[in-house]
Amino acid sequence: MSLQEMKCQSCGSSELESIGQLQWRCTFCSTVLSHRVSQVPVEKNGDHEKITSSSELEAALRNPSGKKLSVGDQLTDSLSSLSDSDALALFVTGTARTRHLVLKHTSHSSVLSESVKEASNEERKVIASNQHCSTETLKELSKEESLKALVGSHPNTDPESLEALARGGSFEAIRNPNISVEVLEKAATSAKISTRRAVASNPATPRRILEKMCADLDLQVKLLVASNPNAQESTFDLLSKDKKIREHYYGDFATTKDPAQRPVWLTKRMGDKSPRQKMTSLLIRGGLIAAPVLGLLLWHKGSTGGFLSSMLVGAFLSAATCIGCWLYTASESD
Repeated sequence: MSLQEMKCQSCGSSELESIGQLQWRCTFCSTVLSHRVSQVPVEKNGDHEKITSSSELEAALRNPSGKKLSVGDQLTDSLSSLSDSDALALFVTGTARTRHLVLKHTSHSSVLSESVKEASNEERKVIASNQHCSTETLKELSKEESLKALVGSHPNTDPESLEALARGGSFEAIRNPNISVEVLEKAATSAKISTRRAVASNPATPRRILEKMCADLDLQVKLLVASNPNAQESTFDLLSKDKKIREHYYGDFATTKDPAQRPVWLTKRMGDKSPRQKMTSLLIRGGLIAAPVLGLLLWHKGSTGGFLSSMLVGAFLSAATCIGCWLYTASESD
């Protein structure tokens, strides 16, 4: 055992520059060093040095390869090469920032489970956010009020814990694909709109539940049903008959919505024209038919001077009638 001189842990260079109190940066590979790194004991193993202390682990965490990497790349690269015992030792003896980084980037579920007892509330939030957190650890964390949302949205949370969280009003748990169908079926008829929306947005909600929700009074629920990956042609058939859906994408007699926003499944069933366009087209066709008929009637009765003037009067009356009908339907839609 011997004391190591002030050299970079990553590349061995002695060209260091001060960047703050008791901190230096290697000018060759940009690794950040602290005063502890220059005084740690190391073991010689042939031509290689073996990491034997948490301070050296911390230096390795900052830049293990000596390359100029981004912060995220450095952390991922270093922690993936550490064993679970080394990562746990780094968590126990490291600074607050280092402990946070270990919990965030480690892939060892054992490190996360062992760290729960010693972790602060903020660190437990990081544990609950780590995708490698085990089901058992998540079940323990689900008892804490501040962690229920994180546990509810975690892909490793078991159905039993999700059911308990859903009973407590966790929308994240209801949106979790691991939740049981029985819980989803019950939540689909909840009096709370946000709960029903969570069911409609869950990618694991079965088609039979989605089709029941097509009759929901809330427009957002219907839209979420339409975007659910389990929605089938029969689901779209039900939604295309819904007045709120049609008005949302097509408008009404007074307004027209942007056709580019319409989903393919609805255009396929309803066509390209909005209700206002269809009504206008109908009135114009009706007016073109009515104009000559009125003209002939007026000419036959002798109400006007000649055939041409009779046709003009008929066209005027027909146009006035069309405009009046259009204005009436527009006002009714308001």
